[in-house]
Amino acid sequence: MRDVLPSVADIRAIYFKAQRKKNIIPQHANLTPKLNRRIVRLLDSIAAEKNPALIEEKRDELRDLLQAKKEHEDALFLQLRDDLEQRILNPPRSIRLRFREVDGRKVTVFNKTRPTLMLLDRFAALHLSRAFGVQTKGRDHCVRVLTNTFLISSRGGEARQGIIKMDLDTFYASVDHELLIAKIDGHAGVPRFVKQHVRLVLDAHARLFGNARGIPDGVPSSAVLAEIYLENFDSALRANPEVALFLRYVDDIVIVCEPERVDAISRQVDQLMRNDKLTKNELKSTQLVHPTAPATSFDYLGYKFKFEAKTSNLVAIDISDAKLQRYADAAVRMSKHADEIVCWASPNAVDTYLAMFEYLFRPHATADAGHGVRIVTGLAYSARFMRGAERNRPNFKKLLGLSKKEVGTRWGSVKTSALKGTTPLCGCCGVAIHRANELISLNDQPDVGFEIMRSVALAHADDDLRARVGSILWS
Repeated sequence: MRDVLPSVADIRAIYFKAQRKKNIIPQHANLTPKLNRRIVRLLDSIAAEKNPALIEEKRDELRDLLQAKKEHEDALFLQLRDDLEQRILNPPRSIRLRFREVDGRKVTVFNKTRPTLMLLDRFAALHLSRAFGVQTKGRDHCVRVLTNTFLISSRGGEARQGIIKMDLDTFYASVDHELLIAKIDGHAGVPRFVKQHVRLVLDAHARLFGNARGIPDGVPSSAVLAEIYLENFDSALRANPEVALFLRYVDDIVIVCEPERVDAISRQVDQLMRNDKLTKNELKSTQLVHPTAPATSFDYLGYKFKFEAKTSNLVAIDISDAKLQRYADAAVRMSKHADEIVCWASPNAVDTYLAMFEYLFRPHATADAGHGVRIVTGLAYSARFMRGAERNRPNFKKLLGLSKKEVGTRWGSVKTSALKGTTPLCGCCGVAIHRANELISLNDQPDVGFEIMRSVALAHADDDLRARVGSILWS
């Protein structure tokens, strides 16, 4: 039993995996936020300091802070390890789930988000990943590999390829409990407490939905359970010598093969789905056989892959129809919010408007002081794999058109007034418009175009402003 109980290293691994995308500085930053902020400020101060004696003094202070951070984390991880061990040795008899609204979408989560329950679930996922060798590929990996595959096939006079793009219909809700439990129970490397935990989670889901199908989409271990459920599906297609490329990101699948093998491989996919009691989303699935006379395209993971007429060579990668709609909706919400602003002399109103525009279109990153630069938002991040001439990227062009229309309509007259040497004044109070020059410059931003992909990342707004902007744009 001892070898399946958690170690401090396991707890560290769990926290690092859960938080690494949010970190300001490496590893477990969310555990010591106050210390982290002091460390970051001190790093910035050391980088700017010119006096050698003060630099050495600040480095001593930094060493003390880092040691305090380590001691705090060590004690916390040790306590978490002990709490989790007791939870494993004295497991609950049942688990309850509930519905929760997340970004306007209803998800299924634990009824009470107790730290030890979440930790147990992540630890169970860690054991399952190790036992089944689960190694998930991210969105970026899938997009890069697919792009390179199409570029290679486009080097000749024409592209010869068959493309099967498909989406599993309501995948998480379709997972059959009996099939999933059989796979996990049949694996000798899965500890008994993990099997029990999975059963409790599935039983809770069955009680909530009234049937023995589905896994909760708001529970951490579900991502690993989904991968395990599709293990045979993935293995069969990867083992097929006629499949040149197989990519799956959760329920989004792309297969590339010889054009004459599309039908045969599609039949294999259909049979594999029947074996796993899954169905295809016909509206999000398509088949292409290249070369073909008309121009073709398909959407995958937020991008639209576009192929030339006749040669079927990859001509461009645009943002997908769904991503266009998401950003267009956010731009409309930004415009509506601006319509409700009465006083443009208000710093709060103007700061929010400018931040909305910047968070929609500009990249943002943590300050570069050697402690974790990461672009986390904006089209420059979510559309960074676009390529090809502007005329072949109409979705991106349309989105930029919406933004230019917004700033041109709202600030064109203010710009005209400023050019005449008149101070732009708020219509409600006659006071000078706050940050007027920055509002005017939105009309002339040279990087609101394809160049935005390479623009310098901005520093993040403070937490309150960033949260306010997010609630407006993406609610």
